[in-house]
This record gives sequence, structure tokens and C-alpha cells, in this order.
Amino acid sequence: MTLLRRVLTLAAIPLFTTMTGCSSSSPTGVIDEESEAVVAGTAVSFSGLYDQELTVSWGDASGGSGDLEYKLVTSTQLTDLDTVDEADALTGASVLMDWSSDTSVDLTTVTAGTYNYYAVIVRDEEGAKELYTPKGRIQGKVIYKTVAEYNGNLGGITGADAKCAASQPDGVDTTATVRAFIVDDGVREACDDATCANSIDWVLTPNWDYFNIDGDKIGTVAATGVFTAYSAAVYPTGTNWQDTAYTGLNGNYWDITATCNSWTSSSGADSVSGVGHTPEANSMQFTANANMGCDTIAPIICVEQ
Repeated sequence: MTLLRRVLTLAAIPLFTTMTGCSSSSPTGVIDEESEAVVAGTAVSFSGLYDQELTVSWGDASGGSGDLEYKLVTSTQLTDLDTVDEADALTGASVLMDWSSDTSVDLTTVTAGTYNYYAVIVRDEEGAKELYTPKGRIQGKVIYKTVAEYNGNLGGITGADAKCAASQPDGVDTTATVRAFIVDDGVREACDDATCANSIDWVLTPNWDYFNIDGDKIGTVAATGVFTAYSAAVYPTGTNWQDTAYTGLNGNYWDITATCNSWTSSSGADSVSGVGHTPEANSMQFTANANMGCDTIAPIICVEQ
């Protein structure tokens, strides 16, 4: 346990009384007293994401002297939150909650598409302070490609979802639930026909905006659960992405023809449909078709839920 040492100065106090009634006092002195340091609680986490809304939460701190209070601050620059003093110096709109005993804050005016860092400072009654590790996220659901690349044997839909969680680029909230943007007949389907009236275990939420990891808005999902237009690419401009990604889509959202034997085959004799891409903004369309063998090494597109 980390301890703090306090030095207390004492006024002169009588130690004993002489037979003549005179008292003798000790000189002013010090007494050493050890006490626990303030220790930050469990890490900052996010929930309740919707449009401009976000709930930021953290665990109770411990130690210190007396009651503990918290302050929540934000910045678009992580360097503003390097130390307790830097974080505590932020003012104005950067202070989302001034000293309070609460351990969560409901935000309602976060600008969609912005990438923000959040940090919590805790202090005790004597002013000792500690900084929780800052954490950042994009205001909006994110679509990204895995850092790692794979052949067609993804371990089925479940295995693909697990790979999305295990291989995230910087800028993705690692505590969020993510799923793979791939299809398999009867297991995960965006649509069963051109009307897109029915879906199975689909990964896009109707009427939601989705962003790439640069904070660019890809588009708004239609009421049918699919994109009908694109504002930006999933693969941000200037990055050295591979030209294809596994999806199983074949030119539209409902034509499922090649999925590496339900994502269990790595054979070049089996085929798979993927998404084609050229490294230019607005060129990424999820339903573009690029047939290839299941021995092809390619990333997976993943969607924050």
C-alpha cells in the first residue's frame, strides 16, 4: 500500500506540573503520521452512445483523507491530459463535471464525429489528487478494418466476431462490442431480397450514423438496415490498405453466393466474395464484388455495436 507521510506542527503543551505549581512545556515539535495515498479506481468507460449523447463512468477511488471528489475533463488533445496539473488546469467547456462525489456523467451535446479524450481527477479533503488514465473515443459508431489479415477460415461468424475484437486499430474503443461485417446464408444476413424487409443477426443499426477511425462520416444507415449512400470511405484516404476485405457480399446486400464454406475453408479451390476498394475517399462500397480464393490473405471489416 502506498503511504503518504504528513508532518504535524504542535503548539507548546504542558507536559507536567512541578511541586511549586509551575508547569513545564515542550518546545514546538513534529509528529510523523502515515496515511494512505489516493488511488484511482477502475478505468474510464463509455456507454449510452447515441447521436450527441454519451455516458462516461469510472470506478470509486480509494485511500486518501476523508471524502473523495471527482472532476471530469475533456480535450481533443491527449497531451492536455498528461498530468494531474495539466488536466486540472483545463477550464470552460473542457470541464464536464466540477468536483462532485458522482462517478458517472451523462453528456448530451458531444459533437458527432469528433474524437475526444476524457480524464477523471480525484482529490481528498486535504487536496491530494490522482489522475485516472485518460481514454478516448469517437462520438459515433465506428466501422474499421482489422489490423491483422486472414485467410477464409475465420472460424465461422463467431470466430470472425472474435477477430474483430482482438485486432483493432488505434481510435477504437476497446471496451465496445464489435461484430464482423460478413454474411453467411441463414446465419447472418442483411436482407433476404431487394426490399431488405428481413434480416438475421445483422450488424448495422437503422437510422444510425457510422464513422471511420478518422472521424469521417461514412453514411447513415437506412430504415432497412443498409447503407444507400456513402459520404466517406471506411478506409481513410492516405492509408496503405489492401484492395479487398472479406464480406461474402456479391454486388448487393442480399446475394450471398461465396463464403468459404461458411467461413471454415482456407482452400484456394473454394471462392469468396469481398469488397473492392481503391485508395480514394468515397470509393468504398460494401457491396462491391471482388471474387477470390479462400487462401487469399485479407482483413475483415468490423462494426461497433
